[in-house]
Amino acid sequence: MGLGVGLVLRSGANTGGTDIAAQILARFTPLSMGTSLFLVDAIIIAFSAFIFSLEMALYATITVYIVGITIDRVVLSFGTRSAKTVFIISEKRRDIERAILEELGHGGTILYGIGMYTGFDRPVIMTVVSNNKLGQLTNIVHRQDKLAFMVVQEAYKVLGEGFTPIEEAAWAGLSDVTQQKQKKQ
Repeated sequence: MGLGVGLVLRSGANTGGTDIAAQILARFTPLSMGTSLFLVDAIIIAFSAFIFSLEMALYATITVYIVGITIDRVVLSFGTRSAKTVFIISEKRRDIERAILEELGHGGTILYGIGMYTGFDRPVIMTVVSNNKLGQLTNIVHRQDKLAFMVVQEAYKVLGEGFTPIEEAAWAGLSDVTQQKQKKQ
């Protein structure tokens, strides 16, 4: 169950059950998806313990705990809850760029490099996507160029359009005293 739900959640979808509430909780708190699902399900189990038995509630809690751990392993096998920085090298760069812009609604940056083996110029697409769009991006690249080369890295923090506003992050980094001085100005 944890493997199946984890695969669904990793793709950014849900099963239509308590994982919807868990996704919301995970999005607005530092809790992982598995921990969020465990908490939501544990609350339901706690209330149902009065209807069923304490023994059944304990078995259910153990099961939900194991499922939560498994979900975290599956979801986090693609990294943390942050985003991914993706570098794409392809002969069909323009087609991939267009698909990223149109299908994902994301931008990117073109970097220029030189292939070590060939010595040829190699434009590199660098884009940042949220974890739940990584599968979609991989499908786009594969559809456009089956010989493309992708490097996926964890993005520790992403600031700017489409992600956390830089102003918000800068404001959060200021001390209380500095914030009070800026408010007075």
